[in-house]
Amino acid sequence: MIINDIVFADNGGFGDIYFGIDELGRRVAIKTIREASQGISTALQHAKALVRAKHANVVEVYSIENIFIPNENEPVQCILMEYIDGQTIDNIYSKKINKEECLSIGNKIIEGLKHIHNQGLIHGDLHDKNVMLTSNGQIKIIDILYIKSLADYDETKKQEKLKYDYRSLHQLLCSLIFNSELGLESVNEFRNKSGLGIPETIETIEKAFLCLEDFADREMKFIAEISQVNVAEIKEYCFRAECEIDVDELRKLMGRKCLKIKKNIDVFPDVFVVLYTTLQLDELRDEIRKVEDGHVMLQTVELKDNYTGERNYDLK
Repeated sequence: MIINDIVFADNGGFGDIYFGIDELGRRVAIKTIREASQGISTALQHAKALVRAKHANVVEVYSIENIFIPNENEPVQCILMEYIDGQTIDNIYSKKINKEECLSIGNKIIEGLKHIHNQGLIHGDLHDKNVMLTSNGQIKIIDILYIKSLADYDETKKQEKLKYDYRSLHQLLCSLIFNSELGLESVNEFRNKSGLGIPETIETIEKAFLCLEDFADREMKFIAEISQVNVAEIKEYCFRAECEIDVDELRKLMGRKCLKIKKNIDVFPDVFVVLYTTLQLDELRDEIRKVEDGHVMLQTVELKDNYTGERNYDLK
């Protein structure tokens, strides 16, 4: 196959990545396999499993082709894959992900990894830089280490390799949850539900992750019960603060008007805050104005569904 306009993109774990244009006019990704890598022919054979069995949440493998790569005298056997226009999910953590998006992304990652395992492969290097959010909102698992096949191992070793993927998936989902509006409490709930240590099965992880939606609803009911208000009256606001001191001062000033407040201090350079109250937005802004240095909170506070993190400098 002739691939035009081939350009180097990145170094992979056992080969290099190039981009190019194929004979159909598609932009494609090309993965070479270094000669020093273990099991070149086996890796290509494993990649063919994903040519035969496609999945919406796994990078699509088009074919295995001999391609002339720049600076090579002979054609090189390569894995020809779809080009993904998007960003890795670690890049979306700077803006808090809402609950629905977090659950959707997590479920798609789980489904993608299950598909990889069903093809007799393991991923071998699953983390948030190997999961992409495409420009049209799809989730794609990328950079599968095709040299690793479940068929190569006895049952004991096979389970060991699968558990490596389970641990990676578990860590990735914890990071995803933590960087969403679900926050640390939901991370702890997820860990408790999926068991201590490395989860034994991917189904255990999936079940624990699916429980998070109910956990968030139960939390709201609990807040309503202890505050003796109707659930429908509770509003969830998000905002940024320059420091924890400002948040603590606001909580003190609001008294019982603040039903619950959650802080995430790991969102540099500000503190990300979720506040539950029955106050309307204008009423909450009036409370924030009482904080001596609360301008960042005032200018970013919005109902959860409207929150962007951007400052409205017109608010004084």
